[in-house]
Parts: sequence; C-alpha cells; structure tokens
Amino acid sequence: MKSPVPFILGLVGVLSLPSSASSPVDADRALSSISVLASDSLQGRRSGLPGGERAAAWIAEQHRAHGLQPAVGDTSFFQPFTLTTAVESGPMVLRWIPDAPGGDTLAFAYGRDFVTFAYGGAGKVRAPLVFTGYGVQEADKGRDDLAGADLKGKIALALAGAPPGGGEGFWGREGFHGYKLAKAHENGAAGYLQVGRGQAMQRTIGLNNYFADMPSFWFSREACDRMLAAAGLTVDSLFASSNSNPSGYHLELPGLLEMESHAGVVENTVTRNVAAKVPGADPELAHEIVIVGAHMDHLGVSAIGRVYPGADDNASGTALVLELARALAADPIPPRRTVVFASFAAEELGIVGSEEFVTGSAVPRDSVVAMINMDMVGQGDEGVSLGGWPNFPHIARLWEAALPDSLQDRLVHFKPGYYSDHGPFEEVGIPAFFLASRGDHPAYHQPEDTLGGIRIETLAEVGEVVWRGMRAVADHPAPLADPDRLARYLWQSSEIVELGAPDLQAQPLDDTPDLVLYEAALPGHAAPKDPLLRVAAAQSELERRLSGLGPDRVRRVDSLAAIPTGLRVPAVIPGTADLALLSRTPDAAQHLSRLGILFLHVTGENKGKYFGAKSLRKPGRDLLRALAYAPQAIIWEAPDLTAAGWLLKASPRPLVVRLASAEGDLTGLKAPGHFLLLSPETLPNLTPARLEALAQAVGWRNLGVEADREAGLRLIHAWLDQGWTHGRIRDLLGGNFVRWLGKTKPPAQTLAGDR
Repeated sequence: MKSPVPFILGLVGVLSLPSSASSPVDADRALSSISVLASDSLQGRRSGLPGGERAAAWIAEQHRAHGLQPAVGDTSFFQPFTLTTAVESGPMVLRWIPDAPGGDTLAFAYGRDFVTFAYGGAGKVRAPLVFTGYGVQEADKGRDDLAGADLKGKIALALAGAPPGGGEGFWGREGFHGYKLAKAHENGAAGYLQVGRGQAMQRTIGLNNYFADMPSFWFSREACDRMLAAAGLTVDSLFASSNSNPSGYHLELPGLLEMESHAGVVENTVTRNVAAKVPGADPELAHEIVIVGAHMDHLGVSAIGRVYPGADDNASGTALVLELARALAADPIPPRRTVVFASFAAEELGIVGSEEFVTGSAVPRDSVVAMINMDMVGQGDEGVSLGGWPNFPHIARLWEAALPDSLQDRLVHFKPGYYSDHGPFEEVGIPAFFLASRGDHPAYHQPEDTLGGIRIETLAEVGEVVWRGMRAVADHPAPLADPDRLARYLWQSSEIVELGAPDLQAQPLDDTPDLVLYEAALPGHAAPKDPLLRVAAAQSELERRLSGLGPDRVRRVDSLAAIPTGLRVPAVIPGTADLALLSRTPDAAQHLSRLGILFLHVTGENKGKYFGAKSLRKPGRDLLRALAYAPQAIIWEAPDLTAAGWLLKASPRPLVVRLASAEGDLTGLKAPGHFLLLSPETLPNLTPARLEALAQAVGWRNLGVEADREAGLRLIHAWLDQGWTHGRIRDLLGGNFVRWLGKTKPPAQTLAGDR
C-alpha cells in the first residue's frame, strides 16, 4: 500500500509550537495534536482503514521529529499485525409497524434513534418483538429471562447491563452485550435490539458474536419509549418489571418490527501499533521499561457517511502521549529507565492492539515494570479517575509521593476492569494504571465528539499527573522488576476488603480503621459493665436448636477477665470499642485473638475514611455493606460443609460460619444473609472448581477466604502449577477473595514487603 506519510505531513506538518514555561507538558500543544487527529481528513481513525493508518504514520513522524528512537525491536516505530473485522455499510433500517389498521408506522433514524450494535451482523427481517428482560439464561444462578419465551423467527429486545442482586462477581459475562445477543441467537431470534437508560452509542461490529443473518442495533431510550407507548410501557417500566422479577421476565410486545442491516467481513487487514522510546541513562536500570500509552483509533465513518472524530475518545490520550514523549526527550535530565510511548491500534475493535503489543513482544515483556494508559482525558472538570493503585501498591507509593496535595485531592482511585489498553498488561501481572478525566463526557461514541468539547485545563491536569508518576517510576533508584509479579497481582487484586486482624495493635497506625464492634446485651440482663467487650447469648430458640453441638461448642463470656485463655470461642456477640479505648486497654488485642474474632465491624460513618475510593464501596464489592442488613453478631466454627449447612438452616438470624474443611455437602448452603469463611486449613486442598462451586451455592459476596499474604500466594502458585490460567484465577479471585490482614506500613528503606 502506498505510504500515507506525505499526505498527512502536507496537511499539517510537524508540530513545533513553543513549550509552556510553567510545565514540561504543554496542553496547548496537545490540543493542536487533537485538532489533527480529530480532523475529517483522518476519517475517524478506524484501524485497518486509510484514516487509521494515516494517523499512525503521522504519530510516528512526530516522535521522529522530536528525537525519540524506534522502540519495536529497536529498529522500527511500527508493530504491524493483521485484523479480521466486520465493516458495516448502508442502508440501515428500523421501522415499527402497529397491529391495528390505520395506526402510525414509526420510522427510526439511523445515527440518532439507533446505531450499529457492538455484536451481531447483517440481515433483513420483519417479525414480532419479544422483550427478554436482561437476556440472561442461567437457571443455575436463579434467573432465566428466556424460559418459556418463544423467540423463533422473532426479534429480541433486551436491557443493557446485569440484573440487580448477587453482588460483585456474581453476574459476570451475563452483563456483556455479546452474551445477550448470543443467547437470543441460540434461542432462535432472527434479530436483536438492546436498550439502556440513555442514547444509542455507536459501536464497531465485533467478530466474537457475528452472525451474517442476524441484524442487531443499539436502540436509544427516547426512541424505544416512542415505540413502547402503544403498549402503555416505557423503558423505565421494563427495567422495573425485570428488577422485580429476579427469576426472570419476558413479555411479547405489540406490532411488528422491520430491521435491515448490512455488514461484511474483511479478512487479513493490516494495521499497526506505534511505539517510540527515550532510552534510560542508568546502566543498571536502563533495561527496565516504563510504558506510557493510549489507543489512537476510533469508530471511523458510519454507514450513512457520518465521521466520528473521537476528539475525547481517544485523540486526547494520544495527544498527551505525544506531548509527554516530546517533553521527556527534551528534558536535560534523562530518565534512569527506558520509557516507551505507545499508541495502540484497534482498541475499539476489542482491545486488539494492546493485546498484540503484549503477546507479540513489541518490547521485552519481562522488562516492563509499569504501564500507564490514558483514555478519554479531554473532558470534565471534576478531577482524574486513576485505576490500579490498589492492585499495585509498590508502584502506587512512588507515584503518590511525587504528587502535591493539590493533585492528590483531585484523584479518585478505583479498580479498573478489562475495558481499555491497560487490561492486557494487567492480566499478565505488569503494574498497569488507567487514567480518565472525571466529569461529563456527553458525546461519547457520538459524531459530536469534536475538538470544541476539549478542555485545555483538563489536558493540563491529566498531563501533570502522568508526568509526575512517569518520572517517579522511571527515576526510582532501586530495581523494580519482580519475577513473581503475576502471583502478587492475582493476590493483591483479589481484595474486597482488608480488615484488622486479631493482632491489631493497641496503638494502631494512622491507616488502621477504627474498630467498632456490634453492641448487644444478654437477653433478660442489663448490659455488662465492661465497656470494651459486651457478649450476648444467642436467642433461646437458636440455643435450643444448636444444643446438639455439645457444651464445648458454645461458650459465652461477659467480660474480658472471663475469656478462657487459649480457647477459640465459636459464638460471640462483641460490643463497642474505639481507638482510644483500645489504647487504654493494652491487652485487648490478645484477648480478641484468644476469642478468635475474625470479623471486625466498621461503622457506616467510618467507611469513607477506611475505604477511600467510592468505587470500592459499590454493593457486593464492599463486604461490610453487603452484610449491613445483618450485623455480624455470631461467629461459629464448623468442621465441614455438612455441619455448616445444618447451622445455616437452623439459625433464625444471619451467621458467620468459619469452615475447618471445604469438604462436605453443598445442599444446605443456599440460605441468604449468611457469610461463609474458609479457614487457612482449607487452602491446601482448595481448587478453583471447588471455590466456584461454593460461591455459586452461597453467592460470591457471602464467601471469603481467611489468609495472609504468604498463604494467599501459596494458593495462587498451586493453582498456576495445576494449569489454571491466570485469567481464570483472576476472574475467580477478583472481587471475591477476602483478606484478613493486620495493616502495617513497610520499612522506609524497602517497598518489597508491600508488593
């Protein structure tokens, strides 16, 4: 193919604007780069098409002009790879025809009322419409929206997202677009529509669920409401009905729907990533690599010829990659480590470019010590979302130390998912971080995502955050390479909540949460006078039902002095305590340890102080919130699952049951509201299959594993040795693994202990 470089250079030339005196990152210059990348001449920068390839050539030319070196094999700025993709074309038709004679036909406008769906393909169909709830068909999980629905030859309409309930990790693939469409296809549907709570969002067609004979569109809420009005329904009412029927919901809708979509598969299309580098200057550390990247592609041109400029998504991230690269190359103080600046292709086609970058070894993978990804960093004025710090604390600490309070106050931390170019790096254990600007991104995947919507102040803020983090990591004087990083990542990212352990110090560190235990009194008795620990008996009915366990299984105390030294008491209802009270009672931690109290309840007003990031307090991910409706008053020990099942059935109130063995019958473990804790004794024989079976029985949010870092790493290594993939382990442990650790700060001279 003829090189597109002369064309694009003739259009805009090599940027040579003056740099800002106040910062090495020049936001004006980045804005100028966005004006090029989002211009109509690049036709939406779709990878594999001329506009996308011209963008790649222009980016490489900018790096060359700014003095950067080729990073791919040290000889090229490009990493080529091939794509097989589906490309849509016109006409696109969506029309609703009423049942009643003389009724008004509704013709919907492509690009406004509906757009190409991310999955599905081509075809023409005129058929009845069936609403299929969330499109979930998982009887084992208690929901089947398609049970009893006749979809053969009809068009399915499903809601975006996952059903409520179940907690974080319970609904996984069921919330994905492709899953819903594939289930509709399996059940005989001839067409597919998906609707959410907002506007229709343009997507490129993916091949994972491409059906040449099944048209599929994303329907806007407003247009769908117009269609539903004939049945007295709205999108909100469909959500409400689906949410109030947890076992599943479907409904035949009036009228006929006519759909027509055109798409074709294009095989072996060549596209390319771009990578340039600033070599490290420290002979002992130059082999270690820091990657700063962003995806350069966007959606291209729609089936009716509308250009999707993608100024925010993600010309903004690409422009900052260029500006950070220029600033570092011009800095008189070179970095200790090598810094690679990567612009990834085909993110919009399924994160293909960054996956190719990682698996294709564009740079030595084992040498990469950190990756920073920017995606949609040009709009919003509410600060910066920064994902990855909880997963990779040893790198996060370096970054944090480099940020002034004014910037730290503008950061909101979260755990990112696999939805941008940090994902392939994180999946193999490379410390990967994801940044997006906070606030409204009103034109996401719309033709209106243009240069006019970019805030230069936002570019400057994100640029400074990344510059400081990049330099902090690149210039750290000690080696950062970690051969055990995959297991460490799988362990670290598995955290739901890190609670104080029984060895909580009497003088807690600043980052240790307040200890607040549930307050109760003995039935028929005044509250014990002991202010630290108030222990109550179980309800009389519960006590009667559990009497078969024998007296050695139930012990109660009403003061610290009465705690039997060295014995683990299985049934306790602790009282209230605060840090000051603990400090006045130096032996409190030892008493709690003898009791075997493994769950310490943090009150609602202290959650924000402890958890920090709002996203870590989402329902299901926050263990305390998941159990807030049932304060943890009793902790029982059970020898195996059979005994645990009997306990759960017998108890009229929620329990925490600590298992000495993961063997036994799963039948009785479906009682809601309880929490099952796997003790360290269960870990040597705990397989991923067994853990998943337990989670499906009791619900992910109701299952935890008691383990310190060493035990957790041993478990993960055992699973890796058994042949379980890291993706499978991550899916099982991510958001589902409960760590019961004391919180301590690492020694100042090393970060190894906190990896």
